[in-house]
Amino acid sequence: MDSCVSGPAITVKQEEVEKALESAKKREYKEMEPLKKIKNGELGIDFYGFRERISGLNIEYID
Repeated sequence: MDSCVSGPAITVKQEEVEKALESAKKREYKEMEPLKKIKNGELGIDFYGFRERISGLNIEYID
């Protein structure tokens, strides 16, 4: 990891360390993808699919 993030501490049984580490890496990847998209100029309304969801709800989105 490149950054130091302060957060809650957990304890993990020794036999579950690999599984916990794998889960943490997957979560970190999942959380970083939207940030990369935003930095590249993409809008959350598009990459989360909200534009399609609100199209039939009588909601006006203004860019």
